[in-house]
Amino acid sequence: MTIDQILKLAELGYTKDEIQALNAPEAPAPAQPAAEPEQEQEQVPAENPELLKLTEAMKGYMESMQQTLRDIQSANIRNSSMPMQDPDTVDTALAAIIQPSKKRK
Repeated sequence: MTIDQILKLAELGYTKDEIQALNAPEAPAPAQPAAEPEQEQEQVPAENPELLKLTEAMKGYMESMQQTLRDIQSANIRNSSMPMQDPDTVDTALAAIIQPSKKRK
C-alpha cells in the first residue's frame, strides 16, 4: 500500500489498527504438504478489492476537490484587484481644502 493510499484512508476516518489490518498480509498457514500452499496462493488476491474500490472513489473525489480549489483561487485572484487610488498626502489634503472640487448634479 502506498503512502497516498494510507493518507486517504486516514482522512476517511480509518483508525491505525484498521489501516494496518488492510495492509498486513494474512497470517501464514501452518506447515502443510507442498501441493496445498500452491492452492492457497491462487486463492489469495494480489490486492484487496475493497481497497481498490475505495482508491478509485477517492481519485474522483480528490480531482473534484482540486478543481474546486482552482476555481476558488482564480475567483480570489479576479476579485482581489482593486482600483489604484492616490494616497492622501499633506499636499492633496491642502489642495482639497483650498480649492475643493465641484460635484456635478
